[in-house]
Amino acid sequence: MQDSPYGSPASPATGDQTQAYGAPHGPGNGLPGYPGQYGNPAQPGPYVGAAMYPGYPAPPPSTKKKVVAALLAFFLGGTGAHNFYIGNKGCAIAQLIFLIVTWVIVIVGYSLAIAGTGTEMVRTYSGDTYYVDEDADMIIGGGLLAILGYLMMGALWIWTMVEFIMILTSSGRYGRDREGYMLV
Repeated sequence: MQDSPYGSPASPATGDQTQAYGAPHGPGNGLPGYPGQYGNPAQPGPYVGAAMYPGYPAPPPSTKKKVVAALLAFFLGGTGAHNFYIGNKGCAIAQLIFLIVTWVIVIVGYSLAIAGTGTEMVRTYSGDTYYVDEDADMIIGGGLLAILGYLMMGALWIWTMVEFIMILTSSGRYGRDREGYMLV
């Protein structure tokens, strides 16, 4: 029996390797007892999907529901509730912090704009009284800050709607819970 250049012994009958270098291990890859060829649709073999190996059944579905995750994403998406539900805690905390920062920016913007309007009476220690009119810089700065906050809210809304669609289509990590089980 000759050794192949990859270190595994060659088959005595054919002179080839029993397992091709770099081919995935599994059913139909030259292993005895597994009918079909890996990736060949003409001979798919008896094991399809998650139950690909004999003796290993498909994993159980998740206890989490896809409909609940989708509804949480649609109605409470900015809070990260759907990510907390699925188990993506890092993403959920990031969304929650983003939402809080956004609201703080909007509230501060409106506060600055309101504080810059109107006429204010000011008294000095000497008893003199004078009036201060509107502060245009505060009004413009507050308005721009509020607009920035609303743009950030729009970005958060787009983020959560993308995750909502990913939950509905079971794409990426949004088709499974934290343990890796499929959402039902």
